[in-house]
Amino acid sequence: MVASEIALAVGNSARSISALRAALVFILALAAMSAQAGQAPREPYSCRLYADAGGHCALLNCSDRGTDRRLHRLKRECLRDGGGQP
Repeated sequence: MVASEIALAVGNSARSISALRAALVFILALAAMSAQAGQAPREPYSCRLYADAGGHCALLNCSDRGTDRRLHRLKRECLRDGGGQP
């Protein structure tokens, strides 16, 4: 083999590896976008806390003033963070 043929062979394999690498990045990017698109948007953390506290009070007697203030605070935070009607 002549040096120019060797350089040509090395150049072709480098291009094919580069093309393979680009294709792999493209496939992984598509997979990440489709996985992210399939997820339902989660409600804000403050809304989840409010729902948990409300469920807890539905089972137990939560008539003390501290719990009422806590529920009111969590409801305000949920609405502030963009949650729907809690």
